[in-house]
Amino acid sequence: MALPIITAPKYELSIPSTGQVVSYRPFLVKEEKILLLANETKDQKQIIAAMSNIITNCTFGELEVKNLATFDIEYIFLQLRSKSVGEVVEVNVKCKKCESLIPLSININDVIVKKEDGISNNIIIYDNTGIFLRYPNFEALQKLETTASDGKKTEELINFIASCIEKIYDEKQVYNAKEHTQKELISFLESLPQKSFSKIMSFFNKMPHLYKSIETKCEKCGHEDIAEFRGAQDFFQSA
Repeated sequence: MALPIITAPKYELSIPSTGQVVSYRPFLVKEEKILLLANETKDQKQIIAAMSNIITNCTFGELEVKNLATFDIEYIFLQLRSKSVGEVVEVNVKCKKCESLIPLSININDVIVKKEDGISNNIIIYDNTGIFLRYPNFEALQKLETTASDGKKTEELINFIASCIEKIYDEKQVYNAKEHTQKELISFLESLPQKSFSKIMSFFNKMPHLYKSIETKCEKCGHEDIAEFRGAQDFFQSA
């Protein structure tokens, strides 16, 4: 007699950067095993690959994970974790006064994607000239972090930004980045005034991120504070 087939429940979530609604299911034991094996390697690329594969499986192939912004992937994975393992993550933070550990419980459903005010992907260079940027995906961000550690920070930063250009426009027309070579895009970036380049860096430095704040009180010294959690790593370390 064949064993019964377990049907996983379906849920819906909204992609933070686009508002697209997708269906998803909790990840299964076999998928959790993939993630655990990747975590054991301590290799960030393998961990990212595992997360991407799990998201693809759990959203029934509806998403092009490689095209998602980093905060989209982090948010989706946190929602998967909520339905698969549990809605509450137990973490410890250090008291800023006596350095004792303060245990906290974070409800994943209360975590938001925080967006900075006044940040636009339309970087205006002159009155009628500008650039539209897109948020980097995990692969692009990981490449930047890897090459930066190899002593090529400035060169790879320019390459990274060039890969995130969606289009360039002036008073005459719009230039689709896909129709131009990486070399041409880099040359364009290198011709920008420093003030415009600073605007570009501000866009990347203030990207949306997972966020949750919790009021704390140290049981040992009584110090009261606010613990802030930013980005997936703060939540996943104890997940």
